Amino acid sequence: GQDHPIITSSETILHGADDNVGKTNTTTATTATNDKSNSSRRVFYSHIQYIPRCNTFMKSDPMTPPTFLHQTNNNNGTEDAITWRIAIGDLVCIEDPSKTTDGDVTSYPPGPTKFVFKAPFTVGWRHGQILSFFKERVRPKKLSTKLHWGPLKMEVRWFYRHNDLDDRNRRYERELFDAKNKKQKQKQKKGGIASSSSIKKKTKKRDRGEVFETGHVAVLDASLLLGRLVLKQRDGKMSANDSPLEYPVPTVVNYCYRYYLHAEKDILELYGRENALLLRGLEFSKMLQQHASARKAAHRFLFLSPPRNNDLGILDESLISVPPSIENIRYADQKVFDYYPHCTLTYPWSQLSHRNLLCPRDVRDSFPKWQLCVGDIVAVPCEESTPASDADVVPGRDQWYPYLVRWSHCQIMSIFRQVENDNSKQDGSFPASSLSCEIRWFPRVAEAQPMCGQKKRAIERLQNISKDEERTSEEIFEGKQVSIIDCGSLLGPVFVDERSLTSHDDDNDDKNPVSPFLIQNRRTVSNHIVCNEAGVPHVTQWGFDLVPAERVHRGLDALRRLKSEKKKRNNQEAVLQSRKERAERIRNERR
Repeated sequence: GQDHPIITSSETILHGADDNVGKTNTTTATTATNDKSNSSRRVFYSHIQYIPRCNTFMKSDPMTPPTFLHQTNNNNGTEDAITWRIAIGDLVCIEDPSKTTDGDVTSYPPGPTKFVFKAPFTVGWRHGQILSFFKERVRPKKLSTKLHWGPLKMEVRWFYRHNDLDDRNRRYERELFDAKNKKQKQKQKKGGIASSSSIKKKTKKRDRGEVFETGHVAVLDASLLLGRLVLKQRDGKMSANDSPLEYPVPTVVNYCYRYYLHAEKDILELYGRENALLLRGLEFSKMLQQHASARKAAHRFLFLSPPRNNDLGILDESLISVPPSIENIRYADQKVFDYYPHCTLTYPWSQLSHRNLLCPRDVRDSFPKWQLCVGDIVAVPCEESTPASDADVVPGRDQWYPYLVRWSHCQIMSIFRQVENDNSKQDGSFPASSLSCEIRWFPRVAEAQPMCGQKKRAIERLQNISKDEERTSEEIFEGKQVSIIDCGSLLGPVFVDERSLTSHDDDNDDKNPVSPFLIQNRRTVSNHIVCNEAGVPHVTQWGFDLVPAERVHRGLDALRRLKSEKKKRNNQEAVLQSRKERAERIRNERR
């Protein structure tokens, strides 16, 4: 029953921390169980010493062993195998457990079984991060009353490959990849950039080498460890800068700058990610969350400060900044209003799912502000909203994701504020509730279907859209129902993906007002169905399509608050210029 730091398996030998180190780096925790002693001991390790599994390393020359494997002579003149030190928080390559065990399939990334990724090993493997090492006391026989230490276990969180993504995101990523290649080829024909072959090779290398950080955690036998993993971020920074030749195992280098929500099946980038990979890993550890003493010891070992509770006292800022107004108009009731091409506000973090993962509270002050432009499609709270249906339902995702309240889509037609006199035209910051938006609603498929009545053509078309599982985004429809709301109620921007409807050029960046560090909330807007003032959907006649590039113009033309053609023209020019400037700023952020 006495714990021993050495565990032997058929393939590997795993060592615990040395005696003189183990007292400070090893933490023991106790949990209640149903056995006679009413206690089950679990011991945690900060690191282990691992003898590499040389039989799993791929050889460039089948007649000779890999050059990074060697043995050293000890003081007795005999040869000892060199060991690899692995600590909690390390990034590693792990033998694919789905090929070696019969465990719960939900513990493994869901990549296609027909594809086995092997190189530089001879067995299938996956990317992961070590969250904890531990052993538990187990009863070797059912009738035995004596507990013994079981095999060394490791808690890991997976990093997904492209093949592990859900079908919709995998298709979208592939289409995006193809569109970028096409764009590069078009530029290459015009001259001034590298050859198409070098572009294709570089792009394919990045696509093939990208992995996605996740919160998917599993507990595995530590004997499945294979080699080291080093991650590059978009800016070229690496998780480790030491030489791979210093280690007795293969080192794999991949790109990782995006996060995959494996339950909600969504991809995003994280803000303030510097030095946060370790901390996020510890927060996802179920074992460490169960044992406070082990969690504190892990933070001390990694020289990390425990994160504070980001949900305590969270308040959304209520101020909105506006530029100088476009127009100052006095109406018949003698009320005076200023009109703006855009405004700048903070995101309503309290209403956003995964807000602490997206942007930790201590760095939100530096998070890019939300520049809302006239013409944007946004999410707004709506108690009468209907959730997505059929092909747009994502198992495991809340029906109102990415927000915590019922919401619908709409387009901003104007941004205005009531002022005291005709000559105010002031810029500055104001309470969010003092600024208003005129909007037109963009219904979901599930919201438009009940309004079809007896229109067979519209019913059939909506059913086809609703059941279409080949779409890479939820589809919504332009509407003509108009409302006025205050800017303080807005939830966030919606990314309108129009690559399938237009050529993929730089002008299309104007369609995405979403910061790269937010949930993109990706949608497509139908180009052949529109809903009238009563919300009834109509299929466009004679094959006429609604041109996506003119959607902003259609919204401005439907504006009811501006009557003069001159004022409408001035408003349109200012809005288009504002959107152009924002598109350039967002492009620079994404580089």
